[in-house]
Amino acid sequence: MIGDELVPFTAHDTSVPDKQTSVLKLIQIPRERHGVLCISQSLFGRVLTGMRIDPYFLHLICHDYDGFHYAKGPNNLLTAFIGTPTYGLVWTSQWRQASTSTIALFLHRRSNPFPQFNAVLQIYRHLVHTPCLLAFVSTVHIMKLFDEETNTREYARIRDVEDRTGYGPNPPKAVVRFTVAKLTLWSQSMGEIQGNICNKLRHHNTSRTLLDFVSDECKLLEMSVEDYHPQYQDGMRQFAEAIPVLKRQADAYEAYLRYLGDRAGKLSSVLIALLGHEDAEINLKIAVSMKSDSASMKTVAIMTMAFLPATFFAALFAVPSLQWGTEDVVQKNFWVYWAFTLPTTAAVFLLWLGCHKSSVGSEQNEPNSL
Repeated sequence: MIGDELVPFTAHDTSVPDKQTSVLKLIQIPRERHGVLCISQSLFGRVLTGMRIDPYFLHLICHDYDGFHYAKGPNNLLTAFIGTPTYGLVWTSQWRQASTSTIALFLHRRSNPFPQFNAVLQIYRHLVHTPCLLAFVSTVHIMKLFDEETNTREYARIRDVEDRTGYGPNPPKAVVRFTVAKLTLWSQSMGEIQGNICNKLRHHNTSRTLLDFVSDECKLLEMSVEDYHPQYQDGMRQFAEAIPVLKRQADAYEAYLRYLGDRAGKLSSVLIALLGHEDAEINLKIAVSMKSDSASMKTVAIMTMAFLPATFFAALFAVPSLQWGTEDVVQKNFWVYWAFTLPTTAAVFLLWLGCHKSSVGSEQNEPNSL
């Protein structure tokens, strides 16, 4: 199934009848939930064949590559691919002295980015005569999208954590304590923001590459277009005026993005320090609790020792070798009791002493091995 958005642009200059006609056909292809394009393999193959797309670009489409890639073929045939976080755009454009014919596929990657892209495209639709229109529109759309996302996501989340922790511009007068769970959540959020910023910088470089590409293409067209093609000359003039402005905007955005990255990194270090402080306090509480448990164990041991003499004598008096009802209380085989008791007791203490010395020796050898 091909998406329900088919945007054909046709421009015709009536001053030169039937000589200057440009067409742009844009086909939107959404994705299913598991990432598969909503189009059959056979139909997709026929579309690519009709567009005369190089097989290399099929590899870029299948693997959802990012960045800007293009190739030039015979007869002024341009094949280009743009991979962004939200969509992929592949098109072929053939420029002739009398017309420009462009066919493009808009491939969804995340949510539904087509309405925003189409809104920008509608603004510049009068430049359909230029083969690099889609590259320019994609650049404007990416820069606009990233600028909005940075303010509503990265900056807003950084500012929120700074306000809550008190480590940022205009800190509050009193800073409250936070749980380990809350600090861990904020630390994860700062790590996610740093990753997003790195990804945005990577795609921002693609925008710069696109601007350079459009600028170079305009120079080539300027040398190829004849004087009686005013629409081409007007399009190149508008691109030439817009590109320096967009480059300055790109410089400002990149500097701001790097500043937010440094800000998130410093805040992440603060959160790690706060987590370490909370861990130290938890360990201190555990040590105090263990000390209390040790005192309790001593109490239990003392209470046990209080019963040991009575238990010993009770067991001793119950030995059959002692007959308390006769005149000779100690029987002749009473020595057997001591013959087993004394050596066994000594063996227990010797075994404990050997195990203790072995454990102490292994602990002393561990630092040397390190």
